[in-house]
Amino acid sequence: EAMVKATTRRVPFVLFGPPGTGKTTTLCEAVKQCAQYMSALLHKPFHILVCAPTNTAADHVCCGLAEVFTSRDQLLRLMAFSRSRKDVPPELKNHIYWDDEAGGFVVPPADTVRKSTVVVATLTMAAKLHNEGIERGHFDMIVVDEAGQAMEPEVMAAIAPLLGVDGQLVIAGDPKQLGPVIHHNLAKDHGLSRSFLERLMERQIYRKSPNGEYNNHVITKLIDNYRSHETLLELPSRLFYDNDLVSKVD
Repeated sequence: EAMVKATTRRVPFVLFGPPGTGKTTTLCEAVKQCAQYMSALLHKPFHILVCAPTNTAADHVCCGLAEVFTSRDQLLRLMAFSRSRKDVPPELKNHIYWDDEAGGFVVPPADTVRKSTVVVATLTMAAKLHNEGIERGHFDMIVVDEAGQAMEPEVMAAIAPLLGVDGQLVIAGDPKQLGPVIHHNLAKDHGLSRSFLERLMERQIYRKSPNGEYNNHVITKLIDNYRSHETLLELPSRLFYDNDLVSKVD
C-alpha cells in the first residue's frame, strides 16, 4: 500500500527482503498495481523503470511481470549488446528488442521506450537511456531490485539522470546478504563495497523506533519465510534479523 500510494515520495521507499521472504514476488505485485492504480488515478500512462545489477536478477523480475504484461508495449526488456539470444528466458521472447540486421540486441528508438508501461533493464543499461533521448522525469517510478548487491555508483548512474523531482524511488534488497563484489582493495577502502541500500538503512528514518517498529511509510521488512524449516531459520534470524523471521513452510 505504501508503494502503490507513494505515501512518502521525498525519500526512497525501502523493501527490506531477507532470504526466502518473497521480496521479488512482492515487488512484482507492487509494480503491477502501481501501473494499474496510478494510470486510472492520473488518467494517463504511469511509466515504471525496473533495474537490477545483473541480467539474472532482471530476468527474474521480468518473468514475474510478464505473467500480466503480455505485450512489448506493456513490458519492454532491454538487453546489453553483448548478450546472447539463447540466454534469454523463453517467457520474455515477446518483450525483447532484437535487430536481425545487426545480429544482436540494440537500444530501441526512444519512442519505443517511452511507449512501454514498464521497462526492465540492468543498472548499466538503464544508465544509458538518458543518452538515448529519454528525458528526466519520463519514468514516474524507478525500482531497483537486489540493491544490496549493487555498487552505489551503479545505482546512481541509473537514477540520477532519469528520476524527476516528483518521481518515486523504491529500493529493494537485503543489506545483510552479500554486498557488491569488489576486487580492488583501494576501491574497498573508499567505500565501494558498501551498497547504497546498506548506507541508506543506517539513516535514522529507516531504523526501528524505541518500541521496535519501523516507519511503514518509508520501509517494509518482510518477515514470513517460505524457504526454510524453522530449525534452519532460527540461527540467521537471531544473528542478522532481530529474531523477526517466521517460518511458513509446512
